[in-house]
Amino acid sequence: MMTDDDDWLEAHFDAARRAPGPSEDLVARVLAGAETVQAAPVSPPARAAPGIGARIAGALGGWLTVSGLAAACAAGVAIGVQLPETLDTATGGGVSALFGDAPVIGFTGIEAVGLAGGIEGLQ
Repeated sequence: MMTDDDDWLEAHFDAARRAPGPSEDLVARVLAGAETVQAAPVSPPARAAPGIGARIAGALGGWLTVSGLAAACAAGVAIGVQLPETLDTATGGGVSALFGDAPVIGFTGIEAVGLAGGIEGLQ
């Protein structure tokens, strides 16, 4: 079942089949140009210099080391932010058993600066 569009397309295909091919001179010039392009050496593209983050990570031992340092830093900040009593409660008394009655255990921020007794505590 051919339609008018198919007939039109077939007419163009027939015309393309009957058309002469490229001249021998054109084919020779195209092949000569292709040989010169193929013979030219190709250098790989230049790599960009690593950024400051990559250089620091390389100096520290790679991204695996940097991620370990970041986790240790986050754990240190989390432990440092907690009050010693909270840390002692979380460990079931393990901190006070380890350090005994060291002055750091039991101090809150206000007692550490001497304001527990009010202004008189500063004198």
